[in-house]
Amino acid sequence: MEATEVDKALATLLRRALLRKSGDGFSVHRLTQEIIRAADQQPNDSAAAAIRLLDGALIGNPQHDVQHWPRYAALLPHGAALFARLPDPPPEFQAASYVSNELGLFLLCAKGDYPAARLWYERALKLTEARVGPNHPDLTNYLHNLSELLRQMGDSTAAKPLVQRALAISEKASGADQPAVAYRLAGLGLVHENLGELEEAHRCHQRSREIWEGAYGPDHPLVAAALSNLAFVLEKRGDQAGARRCFEQALQISLNHEERGADHPDTALDHHNLGAHLLEQGEAAAAETHLARALAIREKHLDPDHPYIARTREWLADVRAALGKGNGDER
Repeated sequence: MEATEVDKALATLLRRALLRKSGDGFSVHRLTQEIIRAADQQPNDSAAAAIRLLDGALIGNPQHDVQHWPRYAALLPHGAALFARLPDPPPEFQAASYVSNELGLFLLCAKGDYPAARLWYERALKLTEARVGPNHPDLTNYLHNLSELLRQMGDSTAAKPLVQRALAISEKASGADQPAVAYRLAGLGLVHENLGELEEAHRCHQRSREIWEGAYGPDHPLVAAALSNLAFVLEKRGDQAGARRCFEQALQISLNHEERGADHPDTALDHHNLGAHLLEQGEAAAAETHLARALAIREKHLDPDHPYIARTREWLADVRAALGKGNGDER
């Protein structure tokens, strides 16, 4: 349909009060929606078309590409409405799984809504596993993401078998030295650390760093992530100098990277981590600089009630108390 035809159709629907303007888009009355659905003689075809449209509209990586977050926010209600009525089994299962995973990732990263993200992640895994079986490489991202979410929610015991399964599938499918395997090693390392298994955690993070450096060079954001992961383990093992060095290197990589730079939420994470470490080492003045910067970036990009903002505020309050200005660990 040509753009002019779309405009004419929208104008007609607006005149007849079947559509109304809502922000930058349009909303359809619920009764009108139900009438259209009831009259649909080919619901599976309509669902497949809707899934393909969403699949094509969800561009970028919602974990890092903050410029696309407004698009995801606008598409999220459409995804929720679609999946609430999706046939079982759904058409276009690969696209449906991808859409479910990406919307979950957006809810986690942009909104900090862990329970909602979990529902989307579990759906993505269930849809894919039902079609490809329990050991297919298509499962690895979904297993990994659900594992990491459970870890962040405090259930590392439940997270561990999921990421171990993802690692085993990735190693079998692509070999032990591929970047995809490094992702799984990093996830397993985080779980080991949360469970107090520091030697295993260090081994996983060191190996993921080596793989990513070999694949992408020493100044890649994934290397920064590995350095931060190593820093937390070194910190817990008592190597504070080594931990600080890793935190500082991670921040420098993020600041210098063209896709991140000084104003990106991932850079805020590195500021936060270094600031928290410095405070614990008694360097409150230096810690304040990094935590204040982390808070400014996060308040700019994240929802006001995002848990990352609350955490940075808590650390900053501790810093300012230590400095006499008045009244943790994060990934």
